[in-house]
Amino acid sequence: MGVGISVLIGLTLAANPSIDLPILLGENSDGTFPIWSLFMFSPYLYFVRGFSALRRMKSGEPPYSEISEGFGWPCSLDKLPPGNPAIIDCTCEMPRMLEFTGNHAFLCIPTWDTRSPQPADIEAAVKWACRKRAQKIPLFIHCAYGFS
Repeated sequence: MGVGISVLIGLTLAANPSIDLPILLGENSDGTFPIWSLFMFSPYLYFVRGFSALRRMKSGEPPYSEISEGFGWPCSLDKLPPGNPAIIDCTCEMPRMLEFTGNHAFLCIPTWDTRSPQPADIEAAVKWACRKRAQKIPLFIHCAYGFS
């Protein structure tokens, strides 16, 4: 029980706006988590995924919303529009879904929910997105709570 509380306290501190340390969860730039992180944080990671799925079901949120032509937010592979989109994942607490591996170019910018990425991360994501758009690849942004 003490370990679980220690993990929750660590996550709470890491998510505090004055600390803002999403790297604590160990998410890689390809959206995967190392085994140690999955083991250590699995109750939290799977709670967040389940909570988000229930929230989406209850709210009736559409499967994706177009932000601008060729830009949108996916919630699952079967709900993506066609075109083999590149995906920028702006979450640190949502492990990359296995169905998004393979054909989809993927960049993870770990960011706590309700926060914005660091300026250097935004710049890196914009450059990556511009390269994909220059190749005529649609771009989708994944965040825990995207709004239409």
